[in-house]
Parts: sequence; structure tokens; C-alpha cells
Amino acid sequence: MGHSKQERKANYGRLFQNGVITTLHNLADRPVEELEKDLQGWSNERPMSLIIPALYSEFEGPAMPEIITQLETNSYLTEIIIGLDRADSRQFKMVKEQVRIYQLM
Repeated sequence: MGHSKQERKANYGRLFQNGVITTLHNLADRPVEELEKDLQGWSNERPMSLIIPALYSEFEGPAMPEIITQLETNSYLTEIIIGLDRADSRQFKMVKEQVRIYQLM
């Protein structure tokens, strides 16, 4: 027999908590070196990806290129995924080319 809507909603919460996506919290409360050591150790056990939600406008200024430059030097990420929002096809192609320069694709 099927589950009620309320039972399904309760299961979604458990599924999310027990899934393969981990969210790191309180990043500012730890020294960067300690966090990077943990990330390196975890990456030896499981591949790690970073998802960066971004707007097209964030690629027009200096911040996103600097973030990407910093991420290039890590040794613990298997892949970096940029979720681009509010971009038309021309803007998507421009960001794709910019990211390709940083060898993230």
C-alpha cells in the first residue's frame, strides 16, 4: 500500500540527511589549514566535488576569476561544478570559455 503525503515528506528529510551530498558548516570557526587537512583526508576515501551556484553577473567582476584561481591549487577536489543561473546562451558560452581557460572543464 502507498505512503501518505505526510509520510513521504518525512522520508525526504531522512533521505537528504543520509545521502551522498555533504554540506560543510561553520567554515569560519576553524583554521583554514585544519579544514584543508580534513578535506585532503576525506578525499583519499571518496571523490569530492564542489558545487558553486553562480549568476552570470558574478563572472563580470574580479571575484569569481579569483575564486577559480584559488580552487585550481587544491589537491582534494575531483571536480568543480558551476551552476550558472540567469544567463542566456551567449553568456553561457562566454562563461564556459572563461572556465575552460582555468582548466576546470
